[in-house]
Amino acid sequence: MVKKKITRRPRGSQLPPPTQDHLHVRAVIPPGFVIADDGTIAAALEVAPVDLSLAGGSEIATRQEQFASFVAGLQHTTPIQVVIAAVPQRCQEYRDRVAARVERFRELAEQARRAGDESARRRREHMAEVAEAHLSLFEVLLDELRPKEERYLVVVWHNPFPLIGKRREISADKLEEGKQEVERRLAMVAGQLGHIGLETRRVSADELVQIFYNFYHMTTSPLTRATRPAILAGAIARAPSEEPAGDGDESHVTY
Repeated sequence: MVKKKITRRPRGSQLPPPTQDHLHVRAVIPPGFVIADDGTIAAALEVAPVDLSLAGGSEIATRQEQFASFVAGLQHTTPIQVVIAAVPQRCQEYRDRVAARVERFRELAEQARRAGDESARRRREHMAEVAEAHLSLFEVLLDELRPKEERYLVVVWHNPFPLIGKRREISADKLEEGKQEVERRLAMVAGQLGHIGLETRRVSADELVQIFYNFYHMTTSPLTRATRPAILAGAIARAPSEEPAGDGDESHVTY
């Protein structure tokens, strides 16, 4: 007699832990602060990339010296983390420009209609239709190909607690003091990056949430096909501390 195997639903303790257990992020609040479980408060700047592949040897050497001077000039109390994040390329500026051209051609066609110039009206309407078709094709290609672009983020953080360890409750006063300190450090880092010719902008809370989503959504992140969630958590998502960072996935996080 062959015994039938009964498949039981795993108990709660046997279920895989939720992604949030690996993320160690307690909150993301405007205008762009990440609050970690250990009380660390962090913010990020996006740095405009510089294409060194088109630069000469002397320019590359100058850029490297400038960046080395920037790192050396940081105070020891202002740790930074450079994160390279891959996000969907939407080409929004180009799409907006083509959409504006469509609207402009339609306005010109309407002006020609009012002036009684039927030939000019047909010509302008045809140009608007061609531009609109081009925009539609471009958007379809973006959806199908799903190109990615790299974003370079400089993360600045501060932990108001003297020790790094278990989860702590952070008071409203501590939170405000920590936010002010992070803002001060962020402004200093942005100023020094601007001094060496690198443009920066503040990463908003919505953008930070999207970056976390791209890294950790188990059905969309390309990392999950080759990397277990626990390794992802240790390499990328673990909240930074004031102490030197440990080993990580160097292909995605650079210290």
